[in-house]
Amino acid sequence: MTGGPANGHGQASAVVPYRRGWRAPWRGQWGGFDDGHTRLSFLARRIEGELREAYNATTPLAERQVRLAARYQALAEATLSSIGRDPKATRRAATALQAAADRQLAALEVLGAKRNGHGRPTLPELAPRKADHA
Repeated sequence: MTGGPANGHGQASAVVPYRRGWRAPWRGQWGGFDDGHTRLSFLARRIEGELREAYNATTPLAERQVRLAARYQALAEATLSSIGRDPKATRRAATALQAAADRQLAALEVLGAKRNGHGRPTLPELAPRKADHA
């Protein structure tokens, strides 16, 4: 028996992922969406929660739009933070990802998922705001 602790069958056992003593291979990187433990997937879930609070997405299609918008926004943030280190991370790529997220949110409003308590402001509501900033 060589190589480390045995698992009872005389073979060395590997360290179990996400347990004490295991180091994520993507440490310091954003990772992907396929593993729920990456920096990117944590950010996407946080943004998704924020969007669910902001929008009334009740149908499965609307929930999917929220999830996609959250992923696009997370990718846009990851791209922005990688500018200067990654040659593929450009302002143009970040803008395109944010535009894709905005299209998903616009599709939500078309589906009828209104912003919770934040409908589109009317002109009389905008007039006092504009006067405050002048």
